[in-house]
Amino acid sequence: MGGDNIATVHWHQDRNTRTIAHQTLLALLPGLAVCAWLLGPGLLRNLLLTAVTAAVGDSLVRLLRRLPVSGTKQDPGIAMTALLLALLLPTSSAWWMPVLASAFAIALAGPALGGLGRALLNPAMCGLLLVLLLAPEPVRGNGLPSGLWINAGFLAGGLYLLRERVVPWQIPASLLVGLTGGLALYGTDIETGSELLLTVSSSGQIMLLAFFIAPARGSSAMTPLGRLVYGALLGGLT
Repeated sequence: MGGDNIATVHWHQDRNTRTIAHQTLLALLPGLAVCAWLLGPGLLRNLLLTAVTAAVGDSLVRLLRRLPVSGTKQDPGIAMTALLLALLLPTSSAWWMPVLASAFAIALAGPALGGLGRALLNPAMCGLLLVLLLAPEPVRGNGLPSGLWINAGFLAGGLYLLRERVVPWQIPASLLVGLTGGLALYGTDIETGSELLLTVSSSGQIMLLAFFIAPARGSSAMTPLGRLVYGALLGGLT
């Protein structure tokens, strides 16, 4: 995935891509712990399938490009993509969905779109979209209490990323505002709007999107105003 190329981040120039990827993995741990506790074996199965597929896929890509296979173990982007896919895919997914999503994200989308830290689109989201196009599933919440706890876990990690200046505050803030506005527009009455809000909240993925997916460095805007507009549009379309 191009993890051997060190790049800088436009909003924090003194850290390289590997450091930021490691900080992002650390920030994902609170949300992962809550998900593992509440969602159980389904999440762990997804994680095992995406992780093994990601490692094998990246190794094959390295062999084809005549790069050291040992670089797979040193590339935090591989683990991050596998983890994001495991968290995004429904725990009831057929076994082939995590495998296909991970293989596509690691072996095709990642290298084609620029590699770790520079991809024009988040490779994990590319893998997710592929399997959802092949086998669309309705959005299901995990129940409001579970969804709120999961969001709280990812919010804790997101606040850590903000403190370390790994992500710019404008994107998650404007995304949440845009999401609220989008719900207001889709809900033609108070009852419909409340149902939409409960569905989105119970999914548990709002904070995951706001702090870990939307601020992807290759696709997000570079200026403060651009980040505000980008986040608001993404939130309104979610």
